[in-house]
Amino acid sequence: RKSLLSLTLVDAGMVAQLTPEESTNFIGLLCSLGSGKGRVAARFALRFSKDTALNEQEREAFIDEMDLLFQERCRGYSTNVDVGHVLRGVLGLIRKHQVRIDANYATL
Repeated sequence: RKSLLSLTLVDAGMVAQLTPEESTNFIGLLCSLGSGKGRVAARFALRFSKDTALNEQEREAFIDEMDLLFQERCRGYSTNVDVGHVLRGVLGLIRKHQVRIDANYATL
């Protein structure tokens, strides 16, 4: 006999409410995943903090590496992109290049 009762558990985790600017930057990064544009993704990631410590040469190095990452792992829509694999790569580059991100983005 099947029970009519069920139990659903939801873990909401940490919740961040983004400002319009933060939302634009985050959605821009996600859209660049869909379009396979690494340079665009890098520029959105660089906007994740207003307090950037990178000089122009360091910014360009980050953008170039993000472009290479996307060429290897993220060709855009309909290419069987492993989003988790791409995002791990993006986070790895953010860490490697010491790109600052504000707290709201860190909770996402």
